[in-house]
Amino acid sequence: MKTVTRIPRRSSLVVVFPFCVIISTLSPAQRCCGDDPLDSWSPRNPGANFPLFSVAYAQNQFVAAGFDGGTIMTSPDSVTWSTNVSGFPSERFLTDVAFGNGLWIAVGGQFLPPTSDIVGFNDNPGVASSTNGVTWAVSSAGADFLPAAIAYGDGRFVAVGNVIDASQQGTHSGAAVSTNAVTWTLGNPAITTSALNGLAFGNGIFVAVGDAGSIFSSPDGLVWTRRDSGTTAYLSGVAHGDGQFVAVACAGSPTVLTSPDGFAWHPQNISTSFLGIAYGSAQYVAVGLRGSICSSSNGISWTPHNSGTNADLYGIAFGGGRFVAVGGRLSFAATYGTILQSGKFEPIQPTRPWLSDWSHLADVSFQFTIHGETNHSYTLQMSTNLVDWASVGTLITVNGTLTLVDPTAADFSRLFYRVVVP
Repeated sequence: MKTVTRIPRRSSLVVVFPFCVIISTLSPAQRCCGDDPLDSWSPRNPGANFPLFSVAYAQNQFVAAGFDGGTIMTSPDSVTWSTNVSGFPSERFLTDVAFGNGLWIAVGGQFLPPTSDIVGFNDNPGVASSTNGVTWAVSSAGADFLPAAIAYGDGRFVAVGNVIDASQQGTHSGAAVSTNAVTWTLGNPAITTSALNGLAFGNGIFVAVGDAGSIFSSPDGLVWTRRDSGTTAYLSGVAHGDGQFVAVACAGSPTVLTSPDGFAWHPQNISTSFLGIAYGSAQYVAVGLRGSICSSSNGISWTPHNSGTNADLYGIAFGGGRFVAVGGRLSFAATYGTILQSGKFEPIQPTRPWLSDWSHLADVSFQFTIHGETNHSYTLQMSTNLVDWASVGTLITVNGTLTLVDPTAADFSRLFYRVVVP
C-alpha cells in the first residue's frame, strides 16, 4: 500500500512511496515587481572620457574595461566608480572581462574597435589578471594570439581571438586555454578565417560567435566544431541562461539566434541590432547602437526599453539586483564613456516545479513527471537519508514537462528525490 501526501501547487510537494520520496524545493530568484526596472535607467558617471566595451559582476562588484586599455573601472554598487591601472598601454583597448575561480581576467590589445569610424589595426596581444579587480598584472596569451573575448567554465578560462602573422595583421581566429592567466595552451591552430567576437559557457560547453554568422562549440576550449547558424549576420555577443544560448548580431539578419544546446540554432523574428547580451533575473537583456535595449524571458519575444541615451552600448551584466550597461561614443566628433544602471529587481519566489504521474513500472523502475516553466532548467538530486544529496544532473522542461524513469530505484530500501531550481 502506498501513501500519497500532496501540498498545493506553488508550494513544496512531497510524495511518499514504500521506498521513494519526491520533494520539490527551490531557491530564490530576483524578478521585477510592479514597474519594470528595465524601464528605469539612470546614467552614472564613469569617471573616464573613453568608451567602455565590457562589464562583468562578481565578488560583490562590477568591473568594466574599454577603449583606454590602461584603465579598468570598478564599482561596489554601480553608482560610484573608481579607476584602476591595468598595466596595459593606454593606446590599446580591452575588449572583454570575465571572472572565475577567484580571478578576474581582462583581454584585448587592439588599437581601435571594429565598430569605430576610425580605421585601426591589431597589435600587442595581452591579458590582464587580478584577484580583487584593483591590482592587475599583465601577461601574454601567446606571441601570435590576440584575445578578443573570454569566458570561464569547467575550471578553466577560454579566450578566442585573432592569430596574427608577422606583419601583425589578423589572418584567422584561434583559441587559448588557461587555469591561471599565466600559462596558456593554444587550441585549434585555425578555427575560422572570420573574426570571433563573443564567447559564453553553459551546459558544459563553450560557444563562440563571430563574423559571417560564425558559431563554434567546444567542450574544452581546445577542439572546436563549426555549427550551422543559417545566417551570415555579424554576430557580436552570446549569453547562456535558463538552459539555452542566445546569440545577438549588430549587422545582418536575423539579429537574434537561440539554441538549447549550442549545436542547433534557430533564428528569431527581431530586427534590432545588438552589440552585447547578458542573462539575469530570469530574462535576457541585449544592448546595442544608439542606446537600444531590449529584454526577453525566452529569447523569442523581445520588449524594447527606453535607455535615455543615444550612446552606443557595447556590454551589459547583472549583479546586485540590477543590470549595468556600458558604452559610449568613439569618433572624430566626440569620445566619451557611458554607464547606465537599471532599476532594482526585488527577490521573489520563482514558480515552483511540481510532480505528477508517479508510478512503479512493470520492471520495478520508478517513473514520475516534472512540471515547470517552459525551457527552464532544474537540478535533480537523490538521497538515501535526507542528509547527503547527490546531483543526478541538470534537466530542462522543454515544453514545461519532463518525464523521468529511474531503473535503479528498486536497489534501495528507501530513496528520496528532490528538484532544485538553480
